[in-house]
Amino acid sequence: MKLDLFKVDLSYPVVFVSGQIRTGKVILVKLLSTLPKFEKPLMSAIFEQIFTLKHINQISNTVSNYLITKFLNSLHYNQAIGRDLNLRTNEITSLKEYRKPERYLVKAKQKNAHSTFRKSLKENFTIPFLIHNGILEAQLLLSAKKNSKLIEIFKNPFDLVISWKKKKYQGPFYKKPNSEILCIRSKGKVYPYFLNDNKILDKLKKKNDYEKLCEIIYFIEKKKLDIYKKLPQNIKKKILILNFEDLLNFNIFKKKIENFLKVKTNTNTYKIYLKEKKKKRKVSSQSKIIIKKKVNKSIFDKLCLLEKEIINLKN
Repeated sequence: MKLDLFKVDLSYPVVFVSGQIRTGKVILVKLLSTLPKFEKPLMSAIFEQIFTLKHINQISNTVSNYLITKFLNSLHYNQAIGRDLNLRTNEITSLKEYRKPERYLVKAKQKNAHSTFRKSLKENFTIPFLIHNGILEAQLLLSAKKNSKLIEIFKNPFDLVISWKKKKYQGPFYKKPNSEILCIRSKGKVYPYFLNDNKILDKLKKKNDYEKLCEIIYFIEKKKLDIYKKLPQNIKKKILILNFEDLLNFNIFKKKIENFLKVKTNTNTYKIYLKEKKKKRKVSSQSKIIIKKKVNKSIFDKLCLLEKEIINLKN
């Protein structure tokens, strides 16, 4: 007997905030949480395993579609009734970072969870949900969760290389037990899932750390750009492409977000923006000079082409 997996796609809206590691996703979810009728941010390493496993063909489209919907419904239910509240300081999912923490504290005190949940559905608040490289499986995510949109952030590749080098996002990082990224093993070495291609693994051999990072970032960001270009128009309409620089210019950010999400920014949004803007960041031209001295010309030129493509990228 053939079995069909049953699921209910609830009507609450979700905005997936996506991008590579160190592209500004945290800044963006903080800004989104200041908007009217937006929940505090959510994120889940287990949720990400679903679409990343699908990306490397380890689970079927049917199963991943089912799990995405069921997992999101479960997370929404827990948040709607005030369950599993994060009380740690300085974490983006923390209750203490949200503009109205009492909203969840009141829910947690309600005895009738079902009634509290039904009321939350009627409020129809949007959940900003942080993920990594969601555009790789944008069609799956946006089809599984009908009332959803995706914002993908791209950052200057030279800045990414410097940032990854500083944070030591190389081989040993992925072996740590607290690493939340799906990893694969090839010839005794561990790699992030998005390097599931022998061609890129061969390129990493006999390269210095900077050259390896350049090759990795070029491979995955170029892949994301190529996938986005091939997406059907009905899916592209649900995607907003942002450059990291857009997050550092409030007028540009305001215009793009308000148009895409059909909401208005406010004074709280601007306060968070000013706080984030004050943080010191390396200028892209400085990153470029550093990397030019560390890698061979062919790798440097390749990253220059990627940089140009990202700068010129538009919805």
